Amino acid sequence: MAFFYWLIMKLGKDIKIIVRPTFKDGMTVGVQWQLEYDKSHIQLGKGFSFHCCHMYQGKLLIKNVEMFMEPIFNIEPLRLRTMALAVSLAEKIITFLRPAENTRKQAMTFLLLALLLLAAAAFYFTRLRF
Repeated sequence: MAFFYWLIMKLGKDIKIIVRPTFKDGMTVGVQWQLEYDKSHIQLGKGFSFHCCHMYQGKLLIKNVEMFMEPIFNIEPLRLRTMALAVSLAEKIITFLRPAENTRKQAMTFLLLALLLLAAAAFYFTRLRF
């Protein structure tokens, strides 16, 4: 369980890891997980993997941590930073777009942010992968 505590501390305080067994047959447990941001409902990632677990005096030992960590490591650092930036921009846009007297400035700012986000997405999806 110390591994999950370390993972939660590294991912941030708004991340929750909930483990539910989906198949009970001996020592095999299937785990389905989803990574979401708590404040705005933007899905960041999804994973599905199987792990071999053993119970020893109430402690859970995960033997195949690579299968658990693989979907997280597939999210590249640039992609993680881009997603974090997109979520923070979405929060700022939501708080910024309140009824006010200066709607033209708000519309121009929103358009600029949308174009920047579109350019970042186009850059991410068009680069070569090896």
